[in-house]
Amino acid sequence: MKMDMDLDKAVWFGVAEPTEAEREGARLRGDEICAIPEGMALASEDVSSPAACKRVVEALRVLAQREGAVAFFGVFPIPIIKLSWDIVSQAVEYGDGFPGMRALLAPVTSGDKFIRWEVVGGI
Repeated sequence: MKMDMDLDKAVWFGVAEPTEAEREGARLRGDEICAIPEGMALASEDVSSPAACKRVVEALRVLAQREGAVAFFGVFPIPIIKLSWDIVSQAVEYGDGFPGMRALLAPVTSGDKFIRWEVVGGI
């Protein structure tokens, strides 16, 4: 595990605050969850239309850039995961690579118990 001062920043995305177990799981990966209020506000947005989903994803990218974050941790709705894989597919198809791509990590749980973070996409 990295020392606290060496932790990378990761933006939170969820309607509830991360649990202490989720925060510790992020720290074990070398990340510190940040921008919790902003991420909670974005997670409360409606992403049912493609345009709304794109607006939220763009707001997440801007927030990550502002915070200097390298990833996103939280619970991502299916439209955001689908859009993230569309973005990855286009980067591969057009040969753009992944400059500035940040991973989306979602919690793996057993009942109410946090187990680990798992990559579910990238934006």
